[in-house]
Amino acid sequence: MRGRMMMVVVVVLFGFGMAEDYRPVVIVHGIFDGPKQFSTLSRFITEAHPGTEVEVIDLYDHVSSLHPLWQQVQGFSRALTPIMTRSPAGVHLLCFSQGGLICRALLHTLPHHNVQSFISLSSPQAGQYGGLFTPTQHVNNNMSTTQQWQPKNIQYYLISQCPLWEELMKRNIFHICYNRFGQRVSICNYWNGKHPSPRPAPQRTLRVLVLTSRSPPPDPHHRERYTFSSPRPAPQRTLHPHHRERYIVSSSFLALINAERPHASAPGWKENFLRIRKLVLIGGPDDDVITPWQSSHFGFYDGQENIIDMRKQDYYKEDGFGLKTLDSRGGVVLCQRSGVKHTAWHSNYSVFTGCIAPWLT
Repeated sequence: MRGRMMMVVVVVLFGFGMAEDYRPVVIVHGIFDGPKQFSTLSRFITEAHPGTEVEVIDLYDHVSSLHPLWQQVQGFSRALTPIMTRSPAGVHLLCFSQGGLICRALLHTLPHHNVQSFISLSSPQAGQYGGLFTPTQHVNNNMSTTQQWQPKNIQYYLISQCPLWEELMKRNIFHICYNRFGQRVSICNYWNGKHPSPRPAPQRTLRVLVLTSRSPPPDPHHRERYTFSSPRPAPQRTLHPHHRERYIVSSSFLALINAERPHASAPGWKENFLRIRKLVLIGGPDDDVITPWQSSHFGFYDGQENIIDMRKQDYYKEDGFGLKTLDSRGGVVLCQRSGVKHTAWHSNYSVFTGCIAPWLT
């Protein structure tokens, strides 16, 4: 009898020990989301790792997610701090889309955080250039006329009927974003149109018609006509620069956390960021929102909109916020999955088992 009791005690203690092996997971939602959208992901976690505490922070949901990102960082910081305090072994951060930028800012600005794994799930870590105006699940070409002209649908319906609308908006949104008023909207905090991409103006030929004669001709038909071609080209114009200078000066968020604009707090932010053990970057080519999708892996466009990978980016090579250092010690994991639309990342079981679960121990 006594032997059986000892066995029960050992089993119970072993069970508690196993539960404690799984650190709490804190989930931060994306733009226009809320806790409800992450019920499936929460279930995946608790089924794979029984006993795990999963906390989806209920702040800045839905339309409120358009508030400035630094304001949101302050709110999420207040919510995250007590969770970390009661978890001395550390926590994991799992952050989706815009939430991934909020979480990275938290890691930079919280000097004593104990985050072990930071999982960035389809988040535009290098910024966004396009994609925000793409008709994803919102568009239905069979909408009734009344539905088409509802405020929530009109933009997406116009895009579906006029593909040039996306390009027009992409090329001109900097007028809205790159000023102190635009920076009060979260999307503008990570809009990145920073790389110059001039389009050369076409060469023009100046043609001059000259009427000459040594004396007034008696017959107009005797006038000689000469045509001269001038080699002088028309003035060169840059039709759509991506306004790097304005991005660097005006960006109150992304240019700071990516250390693209020098600031006094940068060394401390880098030290705080390097407290994490793993940075897991998840994204894929069929994401219909993050543009370019490689931004989820810290890649981005060059001046001709060719993709430059993470390790060739200036902020990586200069190691301004610690990305290169973290990578050199094996702390960066890149996970790419095809066939996943943006709103499906947090409910895709294959993504969870292959890209998320291994880093939640």
